[in-house]
Amino acid sequence: MNASEKREVLKLYTYKRMGADDIVARSLCTLIRSARTERSLIDLRKQADVLEVTEHPEYLDCMAQMGA
Repeated sequence: MNASEKREVLKLYTYKRMGADDIVARSLCTLIRSARTERSLIDLRKQADVLEVTEHPEYLDCMAQMGA
């Protein structure tokens, strides 16, 4: 991940602690969609696992739209 992606992911941990899983799911999907490198894509998907949003409906919808 590049510096701006890392900064955004750190913010998502705060949202997760606040219980805002929908924001976390949408934000991660947006970051994944805009990832510039394969490595960033892999790292961001790992973060989705860590933040436990891979089964969230908003995350699944977004990933389905991407064809992933």
